[in-house]
Amino acid sequence: VIITFDDGFRNNYKYAYPILVENNVKGHFFVTTGFINTNKLLWTDLVTYLLLNTRKADAYFPELLSRKIELKSVDDRIEASIMIRHELKRLSFTQVKSVLAKLVSYFDDVDTTLANPERYGFMKWEDLTEMAREGMIIGSHTHNHAIINVSDESFFEKELSLSIDLLKEKAAVECRYLAYPNGTINDYQIELFPLLERLGFYYALTQIPQWNTLEHICQNPYELYRLNIPHLAGINLFKSYVTKLWFRRAYA
Repeated sequence: VIITFDDGFRNNYKYAYPILVENNVKGHFFVTTGFINTNKLLWTDLVTYLLLNTRKADAYFPELLSRKIELKSVDDRIEASIMIRHELKRLSFTQVKSVLAKLVSYFDDVDTTLANPERYGFMKWEDLTEMAREGMIIGSHTHNHAIINVSDESFFEKELSLSIDLLKEKAAVECRYLAYPNGTINDYQIELFPLLERLGFYYALTQIPQWNTLEHICQNPYELYRLNIPHLAGINLFKSYVTKLWFRRAYA
């Protein structure tokens, strides 16, 4: 079993890392290098933060959705965030950046600098250096949290190479591991596997909820499975996940 954490949030360092060290467990931390040592919001979190904090009662984004969205309740706003992020994940990262700029401009009544650092803050390079020195495995989650959903080898070579180079330069980490942002079957491209090998990655993790057999690991090192444990899941739901009970019930 390996225990993994994505994105590079500082709460990973503050809460999870000491427990792992205390129990002599190597955690695998896949970090979005473009956000380390910054106060920026991950683009997926940015969408949710804008929608939850705007005073606007509705919005219309024809680039993404065919209808106006209501923002009259918290449930409306959460549903809108899910819909918008779903549509953004279909786009190339260049398109995503363009739409995000329009969203920030549209919701100009929201000050993103007030976002709670306990929830949204990222680790510092010295945190990663310390963690690696203590035996934690530090991997890449790309540089900009760019979903690898298009076969744009040139873009992703730059995106992943920058992540690798920064981890080596800033944290003395030889990066050999990758976790795909989002990580569903639609969020990575088999055509890019030769690129991953050329860049020196040993394996890459999806978020496809299955178990890895030895045969699968050997034959598909860039398509390994993971179980995503939801926020505040509780120990009973955790047990049902790792013993397959939840999946047996959900897919029976």
